[in-house]
Parts: sequence; structure tokens; C-alpha cells
Amino acid sequence: MIILYRVDDRLIHGQVVEAWIPSLGIEQAIVISDEIAKDELRQRLLHFAMPSELKLIISNVKDAPEELRRLEKEEKNTMAIMPSLREAISISKAGISIGRLNIGGTIYTACRNLFDNTAVFLNDEEKNDLVSLSEQGVKLDCRAVPTDDPLDLLALASKK
Repeated sequence: MIILYRVDDRLIHGQVVEAWIPSLGIEQAIVISDEIAKDELRQRLLHFAMPSELKLIISNVKDAPEELRRLEKEEKNTMAIMPSLREAISISKAGISIGRLNIGGTIYTACRNLFDNTAVFLNDEEKNDLVSLSEQGVKLDCRAVPTDDPLDLLALASKK
């Protein structure tokens, strides 16, 4: 079963390995990214970053809905990690029900604004994506680690 959907451009890193995985009893993870699915070196690096006892699946966006449906039926606690909101929108449009979406971090680039003491930078299109996901019933949960208090991204996005 998929117990966490997370957007974090860093994918698998210290906060995921040291906080999210043990806190939620994660047994496997799926990374959903067209770029990663085509890049053997980055795939190896992600496998290296993942604890060796956990399974890591890499999927492109097109194949992800079928893979997510399969993983949802398994009894293993699974985490789905995506580098951006674009992947979350795509899988949602493909019929995947994302009950809660954790936003952990998005990289700074031009035309993106920082959200109050977070590692989250969004442009106007991404702010609209947040609204769209929220309107589909997705609960947005912005926090780096499970012990942080979640921030209301929609309220922050409307201020900027």
C-alpha cells in the first residue's frame, strides 16, 4: 500500500532515509521521473542512497499509474517520491487518488518564490497546480520531516 506521496527534488536523501522511512515503516519506494528513468547513473546513485534492505523502483511518468495500482495492492508500506508537482498532476490525471501529498522541497530557479522558511520554491504555474490538486481533494502537507508542523502551502501561495 502507498502510505506517502512526496514531492522533493532531492528524491532520496537524509530526511527521507533518517526520518520518513523509519517513522512510517517504509519497506519500499518508487521514484517517478522521466529524467531518472532515462539516466542509469542517477538510478545507481538513488539505489546507493536507499537503505539496502529496502526495494527501490524507478518508473517513468507514463508507466507510473499502472505501477502505483500494483503497489497499492501489496501489503508493503510504500513511499512514492516525485521531483516536482508535474509528476503528481500527471498521475492524478491518470486516475491515481492521492489522498495526501507531502511537499518536502523544490529547487530554486529563476521565477520561483521561496515559501516562509521552507525548501519550497514555486512559480505561478506550480501554485496553480497546488490549487488544482487541492480541488481534487488532495490534502497538501508541507514539511521536511514527520515531526515538523505542516505548513498551509495554499495560504502561503496566495500571499506571494
